[in-house]
Amino acid sequence: MKLTNYFLKKKIRLMAGTASAREHQYCPLQEAGSILLVYDQQDRELAELWVKQLSGLNKHVNRCVYETSRNPEQEESPYFKINSVTDTNLLEIPKEDIVINFNRIPADILIDLSRSSAHVMHYLVLNHPSRFKVGRKHSSFSMHDLAISMTEEEDVDLLFGHILFYLQTIRSK
Repeated sequence: MKLTNYFLKKKIRLMAGTASAREHQYCPLQEAGSILLVYDQQDRELAELWVKQLSGLNKHVNRCVYETSRNPEQEESPYFKINSVTDTNLLEIPKEDIVINFNRIPADILIDLSRSSAHVMHYLVLNHPSRFKVGRKHSSFSMHDLAISMTEEEDVDLLFGHILFYLQTIRSK
């Protein structure tokens, strides 16, 4: 049983304040060798399509999926799984070994497609050492180098389409 996510949200707001002050580095899609795709379990089928698109651009794609199920799937998978029940403490803060292992996943670009309610993933994304992070714009805090405003909050396929478009279009030195 999880007590509350209040403390996790508070940590996220504090971390987001310092993240916005860090030096932002744009990484063009053409120069990125590895991409970390972060998404929720319910978007698994769409994620397979996204991975195919990115792989078709000759990018090495690492995946991290967020599960909230009490009975997570036990099969071996080629991607990193975070389970809100088993991988967090009573305050929903990710365990230290999870944070360490997540930060070890190489990524020139981190694409955050997690839902607005996935606070555990927000915490991990803010901690990740990727030089360029992109995702949905949050109303209460800023955590990405490139944040896209969405009117349809739950349309992650549309969000991915916008992200891919901007990563392919914008060139900067």
